[in-house]
Amino acid sequence: MIKARLLYFSVYCTVLLFCFCSTAVAQEEEPVRTESSDYERPMPPVPVPLDEDQIDDLPIEVVDSLSPLDPGTSAFYSAVLPGLGQAYNGSHWKIPIIYIGGAFVAYSVNFNNRQYSTALRNLRGILYDPNFQADRDQNFYQRATDFYRRNRDYSIIMGGLLYGLNIVDAYVDAHLQDFDINDDLAVRLKPALIPTPGGFTGTGIALTIHFK
Repeated sequence: MIKARLLYFSVYCTVLLFCFCSTAVAQEEEPVRTESSDYERPMPPVPVPLDEDQIDDLPIEVVDSLSPLDPGTSAFYSAVLPGLGQAYNGSHWKIPIIYIGGAFVAYSVNFNNRQYSTALRNLRGILYDPNFQADRDQNFYQRATDFYRRNRDYSIIMGGLLYGLNIVDAYVDAHLQDFDINDDLAVRLKPALIPTPGGFTGTGIALTIHFK
């Protein structure tokens, strides 16, 4: 019994020693390669100072700088004074158009308001003054009053739209100052087949933009 235990213990120790040796061999690290002491790192080039004559002879390339305008500032200028935002954007040719439109609106408002006041005064004279002498009857002045009042109100609305369009134009024009419109852009409209959610195909028009 004792011999069997000694034999078992000997076999166990032999197997354990074999496993330990195998693990030690497997974990043996590859030797680290070290750089030779004779290797020298390249030194960065030393800048050479230049005198004033050499600096003056250096070529200088002039590049056009892009300074986009501020749309908010342009819209604010046009709100304060119509046409000022267009001047800020460099679109001076739009300023006469704005003021010609403004002059037309002002003339229309003034003309229709004067005609409305005259027709209303004659209408009131016919209604409230028995001694009033009018050139036309009551129906004529009633229609004239409604007509000129309506035209005056439309002219005022037109003036408000012109004022708002002036602000919108200045805002959009400032946005489009740096928009690329060179020859490398191409826009094409052509018929196309468009798939629908039901799995069918419909006909339509496709807008294609090419960047060359």
